[in-house]
Amino acid sequence: MPSDPSFRDPRDHPWWQHVPHAQRRSCRRQLRLLRLREWWERRSSRSLVMLLIYLAFCLGLLVVAQPHLALTAALPLLLVPPLAALSYWLLWHEFHR
Repeated sequence: MPSDPSFRDPRDHPWWQHVPHAQRRSCRRQLRLLRLREWWERRSSRSLVMLLIYLAFCLGLLVVAQPHLALTAALPLLLVPPLAALSYWLLWHEFHR
């Protein structure tokens, strides 16, 4: 969570006791929406959501269709990390010899 004071719990603020009871719920809701928007604007959060959607798609294929089709759909998730590691290793060796 960011260190910005606006992201703290509003009930911790000394003036919270002066906020009318009718507005307290809307203040907390606005803070939750602000936190959710801030979380969504991070690149890692959007990547995580897209990865989870893709995994759900692969699992749906596994349940509905044949396992071979689900494995084919999941191949990019399985093959990209080793390929990236190999590329990094080759580039590192090229520049550090």
